[in-house]
Amino acid sequence: YRAQGFWLMAEVYSKRLKYKLASHALTNMSETLADTSLWPLIFEHIKAKSWLAYSQHDFDSMFAILDHGIEFGSKHEDALLQFDLHILYSILAKKGGDNHKKYAYLNEAQALLLKHKLDESNFAVVYYHFAIFSQETSNAVPYFEKILELPRTDNNAWIIDHSTELLIDQYIR
Repeated sequence: YRAQGFWLMAEVYSKRLKYKLASHALTNMSETLADTSLWPLIFEHIKAKSWLAYSQHDFDSMFAILDHGIEFGSKHEDALLQFDLHILYSILAKKGGDNHKKYAYLNEAQALLLKHKLDESNFAVVYYHFAIFSQETSNAVPYFEKILELPRTDNNAWIIDHSTELLIDQYIR
């Protein structure tokens, strides 16, 4: 609970642009988690540190944190959290301007879905990123249409809703 409290404090500080306090809270979270095997909370720590580094435009640290996270994640059996970590890497690589890593980690995420036979609804996030990474909107349309065919879940509802909006905008033009 202490680790989760530090994580929430870091999120609040980060939203308020108090990066030093957010970093301190994440350090406390890391120290609290040091002797545990709570992979989901460690994943949240990696995610929070990555976004904090991105917010500070420290792309070298961001990629180092993500690389460490991928290495750490490969030691665990939780394919869905590994998938989420690869998607996060892809998103932050795009934001950091690294097109090679953007697609490499998106493809890794897709490979995890196939290898571990994860629920089809998880493909929504992969298709969504292929769509928004497309240079031409006409190339994005098939991805959005595929998203609309997937089962709706709590995790992908926002993707389906946003894809619907983007498709409607495309057809209105």
